[in-house]
Amino acid sequence: MFFGGMEAAKWAFNIGDIMSVKLTLFVILLSLAGCTTLNEVMSSWEGHPADELLALWGAPHSRMPLNNGGQVLTWESTEGNYQYGYRTCRKSFTTNADGIIERWSYSGCQKIISK
Repeated sequence: MFFGGMEAAKWAFNIGDIMSVKLTLFVILLSLAGCTTLNEVMSSWEGHPADELLALWGAPHSRMPLNNGGQVLTWESTEGNYQYGYRTCRKSFTTNADGIIERWSYSGCQKIISK
């Protein structure tokens, strides 16, 4: 069957829309391939000595001793930009008395980060 006039224009428009959506999805998936979540980064430290974390991240902004001999180490950074505003990102790790990281938490942080 031959499509002419308006029918052909509608068909071409729909194909263009589909291709545009496919391209957009491809770009999004490609960009996410080089990303990881903050949860993955933070949880990767569980079971490791805090000394390893300190060697890579440097000195924390605060250390809070706990009654059980462990401590909470907290790093702070500013994220954002002038257009959308700034926020303070806090990443904390809790160690046991042997200095092994047992728990972690964060607040105000971007959840997907570039590798």
